[in-house]
Amino acid sequence: MTTNQLSLARARANIGLIPLVLVAVQTILLYLTTSSPPTLNAVYGCSSLCGSGGQRFVPLIAALFGIAMFALPTIIGAFSRTWRSALVLAVAPWWIVVIAHAGTLLTPYIGLGGNAQGGRFDAPFWLSATQLPLLLASLALFAALGIFGWLARHVLAGE
Repeated sequence: MTTNQLSLARARANIGLIPLVLVAVQTILLYLTTSSPPTLNAVYGCSSLCGSGGQRFVPLIAALFGIAMFALPTIIGAFSRTWRSALVLAVAPWWIVVIAHAGTLLTPYIGLGGNAQGGRFDAPFWLSATQLPLLLASLALFAALGIFGWLARHVLAGE
């Protein structure tokens, strides 16, 4: 084994495979639910506006996604071997999704046409004074859920 393969094997052994798989699932769920409306319509199976017409199961799917997004950081924390890995792995999907959406979050509004405000550079929404507290609160929530899962496992196991 090379040095890189050995260090990767050690890292996987320290973290565990289950938390890494859960992080991947959490990242996909977060990315899909924070994507543009056409992507959300495809996720929920809507051909038109979600929740209209005969699409009775869309609210159920959205509720299950919401429950999963809050349950997964806790489950990740419960399967983590140390409180540090519980914290890092619980917030890793949040960071990955923010970075993945950075292309859309950082682009300024430059439009062409009569009603567009061409040349105006708005601050990215995550630097906006109204959005930043909500983003930081969601980051803190994911961190707290991860630590809660780790603590719950140790309390229930009697350690």
